Amino acid sequence: MSEDKNVVTNAPQAPEKTTVVASIGGTGMPSKNPFWKKKWFKITAIVFVLLCIIGSCSGNKKQSDSSHASSTTASAPAVTQEEKDKTATSEEISKLQANYDQYINADQNWLASYTPESVAKLTAALDNAKKVLDNTSATSKEVNKASDDILNAVKNLKEPEAPAEHKAALKKAQTYSDRMYMSKQGIYEQLTSEYGEGFEPEAAQYAIDHVKADWNNNALQKAKTYRDRMSMSKNNIYEQLTSQYGEKFTADEAQYAIDHLDD
Repeated sequence: MSEDKNVVTNAPQAPEKTTVVASIGGTGMPSKNPFWKKKWFKITAIVFVLLCIIGSCSGNKKQSDSSHASSTTASAPAVTQEEKDKTATSEEISKLQANYDQYINADQNWLASYTPESVAKLTAALDNAKKVLDNTSATSKEVNKASDDILNAVKNLKEPEAPAEHKAALKKAQTYSDRMYMSKQGIYEQLTSEYGEGFEPEAAQYAIDHVKADWNNNALQKAKTYRDRMSMSKNNIYEQLTSQYGEKFTADEAQYAIDHLDD
């Protein structure tokens, strides 16, 4: 019996079981590195930060440019106002004075040839110019405007609508000047002659006043005709041009023709 017990006691024992305890939330597998320690995450974060910095710099520059533009725009009116308030120079005042003097004593017959409305505008411009000239502290803008107003009023003087007969006389006068190179007096007499056109003196005078003619050139063309077709001397040509029985040019017009006959 004692031998059997010893046999049992000395028999090899079964190995002890090893218990593997999983960590909370784990699977029993070795744990991995968290994502914020990954290389791709670090690169992404760096790129994002750089983009933010660049965007911030660009925004600041635009804001600075905008502020600069606003500052420039705001300062412009101050310069313009300064120019407007600048005292007129002596040259500007002299120019206004010259324009004023030229038209303040204008010939009344000349003014009567224009419509009352347009003459009234010129009168108003002259009245204003007188006030500006009397103002010793007038600004450059005021003086220049007064001067321009006078010139614009003169430029915009309008003639009244001419009667049909006046227009017809003018058309005839233009033809006599352009095609026959007649003198001013010669055309007038041709227009009023009962053996000519038979226009009333008023219509003929209107035509003479409005015909577009170079009387010196007309005299020269007549002189060339006498020389080329009739072989006349310069003395005889001059006499023919100025004669009351000839072409009726003025002495100055005839002399111009003789002086330029060989040009």
